[in-house]
Amino acid sequence: MVISRVERRHAGGGSGKTLSPQELSDCDDIATALTVDPYLGFNTHKMCIRYRPPRCNKDVLRNMIFSFIKDQNYEETYERLERSEAMHQLMAFYKHRVNRDDLRDHIMRFLGVLDVESGISIMGCSRYSLEDNAGARVCSTKAWGRNEEIQFLVGCIAELSEEEENHFLHPGKNDFSVMYSTRKKCGQLWLGPAAYINHDCNANCTFVATGRNTATVRTLREIEPGDEVTCNYGGDFFG
Repeated sequence: MVISRVERRHAGGGSGKTLSPQELSDCDDIATALTVDPYLGFNTHKMCIRYRPPRCNKDVLRNMIFSFIKDQNYEETYERLERSEAMHQLMAFYKHRVNRDDLRDHIMRFLGVLDVESGISIMGCSRYSLEDNAGARVCSTKAWGRNEEIQFLVGCIAELSEEEENHFLHPGKNDFSVMYSTRKKCGQLWLGPAAYINHDCNANCTFVATGRNTATVRTLREIEPGDEVTCNYGGDFFG
């Protein structure tokens, strides 16, 4: 199936709307629960420390995701996810405070990682004890040259005030995706598909801004199929 430009826009950047840390966190928790978790077969990190996975037949979601990988139908997959019992339970758990359009954009970003043309894939990772040795990583599925932009690997940013950091973050539980911007002198919540990129001091990619609140990655050197995509989460992150 040919994927429309509209669908590709959603898979890439979405509407560009500025989301609060709470809005971005809620969208990310729900989107990963509906896409990445059934794809990998385990629960990945969530910002809500009270999060509980939906009580439903896990094979139903898994079949939806693998049907998308086969058919590449963004709209049909989103509609099926939206009608699912898992979505109903998640929206109730988050007290229906999530804007449906924002959530749709975020789900499309994660479906984009499963696009046959994305050139990357999210895979399981067992190196981090804080995630009970059940985390995720991003790997290449094709050869990338130097200075290429991996467009489907999108990250979303929400700035954190000091008050929000103190209220919102719980050390060792949900502070895994918070960076400090030396340019803006504030903490930034970093979520979306690109948040699954792991740190490497000799990284093969770097972050590049694509808008006020979004970023993607650009290759620093050639990457072979099967290589892990890494970035240096140093002090100059977005600075």
